[in-house]
This record gives sequence, C-alpha cells and structure tokens, in this order.
Amino acid sequence: MFQGLPSPAQPNSKQTNKQKDEVLELESGLMAIDVIVTDAAGNFVRDLKQGDFQILEDNQPEKIEFFDKGVHAEERPLAAVFALDRSGSIEPDKGQVMEQQESAKRFMELLDKESEFAVVAFNNEIKILQNFTNDHHKISQAFEKAAKVEGTTKIYDAVDRSIVMLKKSRP
Repeated sequence: MFQGLPSPAQPNSKQTNKQKDEVLELESGLMAIDVIVTDAAGNFVRDLKQGDFQILEDNQPEKIEFFDKGVHAEERPLAAVFALDRSGSIEPDKGQVMEQQESAKRFMELLDKESEFAVVAFNNEIKILQNFTNDHHKISQAFEKAAKVEGTTKIYDAVDRSIVMLKKSRP
C-alpha cells in the first residue's frame, strides 16, 4: 500500500518517521525476449505476428502480453560473448568444435557490421580468449584456441564473467 506524504502546511513528525520506515515493493512478471528467426536456408523471416510465437514455462503456455516488431536485431549493433564449455563433461570432438565455430561465424555474419563479440572458454578455470572485437578472423582464432577439453565445469562462474564483460567492457 502506498501512503502519500503529509501536506507541507501540516507537518506531522509521527507520520514522517513512519513513512521513512515504509518500503515500497514492486514485482513485475514481464520479460523482454529478442528473437531472430531464419528459415532453413538462413534467410530472415519477417512480418511475423504475435500468434506465430508461443512461450512455454515448465511446458505450460504463457500469455504474450506485449508484442512489438521494433527494430530488426540484425540492423543494430550488438555485443555478445561466446562462452565455450571446455570441461571434461563434454566429449572431445573436433566436429563439435568446428560446428560451434561455424555457428558463431554464421551468427556474426547475420548481424550489423559494428557488432562486437568476445570469446570465453571455461572448465575449472575461466579464460578470456578474445576480448570484444568486430574482427571475425580474431573470433575464429579464439575458437581454435579452445580446442582442448579437460577439467570440471564452472558454468555459473563463466556466465557471471560474461555478464561482467558485457556490463564493463562492451563497446
């Protein structure tokens, strides 16, 4: 419950002290989700409507309260961190490394040329293999550095480091 402030003409110290102790709590169930949709050939699918999407939480449909096409994501600069799991929990498969690298390359090519990317590899350590750059060759080299697989998984630490990079180091 929100209580208004007393009128300046009628100060009431008891009310004023009580108001200082009150806390206003807000809760929001809204979440913004940016989506890029491509067809099997990799072409952008445009002119989608709200009815073309379904959001599930615990396999239950959630109502989409607001839908806005906004600016096409590929038309504005983006900063992203590729966090690569290089722990012993994944199978050391050269094909998987190549697939990740190709997926990242394709993703980068879809976006604005001013978009910048960083690469982090994690196992029991977190290593920044490439800080933010829009040089696709440097990103490819960073993926190649991440070929060795060993150790335990520190995924939460890697996600935390990636978020810190985005907040502090992004262009």
